[in-house]
Amino acid sequence: MGSNFYVYEHIKADTKEIFYVGKGCGKRAKTKSYRNKYWHNIVNKHGFEVRFLAKNVDEEFAFLIEQERIDQLKRIGVKICNLTDGGEGSSGLVMPESAKQTISAIHKGKTISEEQRTKTSEFMKKVERTPEWVEKVAAAKRKPVMCCETGVIYKSNSEAEEKTGINRVSIKNVCNGWNKTAGGYKWRFVK
Repeated sequence: MGSNFYVYEHIKADTKEIFYVGKGCGKRAKTKSYRNKYWHNIVNKHGFEVRFLAKNVDEEFAFLIEQERIDQLKRIGVKICNLTDGGEGSSGLVMPESAKQTISAIHKGKTISEEQRTKTSEFMKKVERTPEWVEKVAAAKRKPVMCCETGVIYKSNSEAEEKTGINRVSIKNVCNGWNKTAGGYKWRFVK
């Protein structure tokens, strides 16, 4: 696996507020293609700039950083337009209107102070990304999933994909209630 991936944030050009976190390689961070309508609405109103959080990392590590940053921003109340929690890409994601409305309601009216933005940025720069840290972040993000028809419980949607051949993003979308089945089966998160 190559180390040509990076993690980036999109920032409103006029207010310098973070509104999107992504993982990519090549020109992905600067392109407007394949973005959701919320991203386009923000860019049409404010423009955007790119800030890189990590460069020249492998894809797995980039996914972990992306997940951690999205989670961090959501916990401190930053309104971002990411449709997923990161870590898997959104290839083929078709979000039902009800899910879009729920996400919109959760983030409506949330703002973040310049002081908090600076603290968050400085914190992320100081994090030592050791293999232990990577594993700790990955473990924290794993949620056990169960195939409802078979009753088999997997440590994560990634393990379920490995053992069944069913796409992990599809499994996660069923667990989140966005789709009814993945691979012909119903799935749910296990607490």
